[in-house]
Amino acid sequence: MDRRTRLDLAKSSPRRLPRGRRQARYQGVMLTMVLSLLALTFLALRLLPQSPFNPDGQPVITSIKPEDYPPAWLQVQTLPASDPELGDAEIELVFTGDLLLHEPILNQAIGPDGIADFSWLFKHTQDILQEADLAFGNMEGTLTDGPYSGYPTFSAPKAFAKNLKDAGFDYLTTVNNHAMDAGITGLKSTVEALRAQGLDCVGTRSSLEDPEFLLLDCQGIKLAFASFSYETPRVNGLRSLNGAPIPSDQEGLADTFSVAAGPLENLEPDAQRLRDRVQVMREANPDLIIFFMHWGQEYHKQADQWQNYYAKVLADAGVDLVIGSHPHVVQPLVSLPANNAAGQMICYYSLGNFVSSQQPDTGNSEGRAEEGAMARILVSKTAGRTQIKLADYIPLYMYKTYPGYPLANCTYGWALPVDRALQDPKKYEAEALIPRLEQALQSSQAVMGERILLPSWDRAAIHSAP
Repeated sequence: MDRRTRLDLAKSSPRRLPRGRRQARYQGVMLTMVLSLLALTFLALRLLPQSPFNPDGQPVITSIKPEDYPPAWLQVQTLPASDPELGDAEIELVFTGDLLLHEPILNQAIGPDGIADFSWLFKHTQDILQEADLAFGNMEGTLTDGPYSGYPTFSAPKAFAKNLKDAGFDYLTTVNNHAMDAGITGLKSTVEALRAQGLDCVGTRSSLEDPEFLLLDCQGIKLAFASFSYETPRVNGLRSLNGAPIPSDQEGLADTFSVAAGPLENLEPDAQRLRDRVQVMREANPDLIIFFMHWGQEYHKQADQWQNYYAKVLADAGVDLVIGSHPHVVQPLVSLPANNAAGQMICYYSLGNFVSSQQPDTGNSEGRAEEGAMARILVSKTAGRTQIKLADYIPLYMYKTYPGYPLANCTYGWALPVDRALQDPKKYEAEALIPRLEQALQSSQAVMGERILLPSWDRAAIHSAP
């Protein structure tokens, strides 16, 4: 081969790099490939649907901080307009805490002519109640023709039923430790007074023939409601509420359960009563099963062992939502693993008071008896699938004034939505209350915790109902 030919071949052949430089180039190419693969993997994970399960196999619950989500009263509908052909809908349910008509409230409401008007109690909350698709409250006490009294035996004018209706309430739970304060006659008259105003109730009945639970259809979403109260110690073997025995032949007029010292297994018979009720409700094929539970220790900000026990019973039975009352202070909002279609049960252990004259020092509650909350639940139904998509709450402050003593002579105020009152103190007559409102907001949020925003999973694809 001559010199020219060797030169031509050298020009057309790739030059071989030194060993060190070849290794550096190889490493650079490999690093580029690895980084590209990681970037593609990250992009794919972002685009793929998120798994509704955590590593333990439980559905993922996304909790959000209050500042991450607008206040309940500022939120807007998050679904497109309902499609009647698909049965799509989104509804708002609102629940309040205890409606306690103490003596100062009675004195303020009942005029010299004997005519009662309690409408002023709801002046700053009725728009929230009226805007909800369904609004529920806990009527704690009795509605009678008199005589009237406050604590410890509550008996109020039947006119209160009309004020509740006008304020925006749709249904009341009526079983609690004060449901027998006017005897079995008062229990029945409460039911009849509410129904006379178009307000049905659950938990107590005026006849043994009345349904044991409510079955409602709201915009195509089928809801089943039941309500139970803890009992006080039995009297001569009879179940009792606030120490008043329920006649044995009338026991079915009130739904109750036992709480007693000793092993929790001793409560199994009453736990089975709750399970049986859930089963009967399930046979009606509702989209959601909701229980009102009157339970817990008064003025305790945490749930007790009986609340936890019965909450687990309900969750295991497949209940979707529990609304608690009785402690007169707010207690935590939680999500519990459940044997229902969503795999979890939302539980408000206590919403505190809604109408009350309890004082800052009542029960050594450090002001918490003046605080409460309204639960706000958004339920959506899309393509035949129903889910609770938001469990929210609106902190409240029970405003009242005391122009003089004795306490029976005080002038009662009303429940104030704390968020609203802080944003517009003048409108809500709260200019002098800002420090107390800020304290109430901080206190309620510290106890109840974060609102719960649930992922939009396919309920049927996660768990099948028992």
